[in-house]
Amino acid sequence: MKKNNPKISIILVILIISCFLILTQKSVAADKIITKIIVLVNDTPITFRDFVERAKYNRFNSPNKTSLEIRDISMNELVNETLKIQESGENFASYSQKQIRDTLSDKLSQKGHTYETYKVELAKNNIDITTIENQMRASLNWNRFINSKFRKLINVTLNEIKEYDDTINANTIYSIKKITLISKSQSINKLLEEATTINYKFENCEEGIIGLEEKDYINVEEIKNITLSEIQEPIKSMIKSSKENTMLPPHIVSNNIELIAVCSIGKNKKNNNTKEIIINSQLENFSSKHMRDLHSDSIIEYKINE
Repeated sequence: MKKNNPKISIILVILIISCFLILTQKSVAADKIITKIIVLVNDTPITFRDFVERAKYNRFNSPNKTSLEIRDISMNELVNETLKIQESGENFASYSQKQIRDTLSDKLSQKGHTYETYKVELAKNNIDITTIENQMRASLNWNRFINSKFRKLINVTLNEIKEYDDTINANTIYSIKKITLISKSQSINKLLEEATTINYKFENCEEGIIGLEEKDYINVEEIKNITLSEIQEPIKSMIKSSKENTMLPPHIVSNNIELIAVCSIGKNKKNNNTKEIIINSQLENFSSKHMRDLHSDSIIEYKINE
């Protein structure tokens, strides 16, 4: 069962406000405070130093959040990570420090950082990168544990794959350009011939439209952020199977000729193995439920008012 202290919220707010002042004072008293145990998770301690480092990191990442939000995020992260290490540690050996740093380096490289440059950036803000490494270690161990425990329980059907693909396709964001050749003095056949030439010469949305708007019988309309659910058939199916910077064949609409250029396709368009995406989603559901069960079965004691 959990042991919750009614004074925890007030005391934690005071601690957050004062912790940064405490850390600037190099004294024996300060050292005692920042190493004080503030939470026991199944007898595993979380110290005030752990909390301060995580709070500083979360403040660095989310400068617009309130102190209360930073407090709650930081404390929840530390408690959850402790539970993850406890649960996964019974079945797997922890990742090595090199594996942690290599994984963190890969993740940082996606944002244009290296491990060393990010470590220096954090140090300038008085943040120890160890708090992120601890977070990464808990995440890696937990993911491996969840995958081993629950993956064998997952069965993805063909209907689930189809439903997922349909949902992704329907909500994919497209940017298109609609070129309409308006029937004025020219015949439909003449316009169709010109539209066919435009389509044949089209290479991309940047250059393929140049000069068309200067003709008084051609209208070019740019449509951004449109989904397939907003488009009628048969154009819907044609766009669905198209690629970026391609033009659909000309078609007749209300005695006019219309061309559709697909300029960009949103990042949420299906580009991974659908089955694996569904499996990962179900694993995440198992993960969330298992974490809730761990909280229910654990003894979490807050000691910061002692």
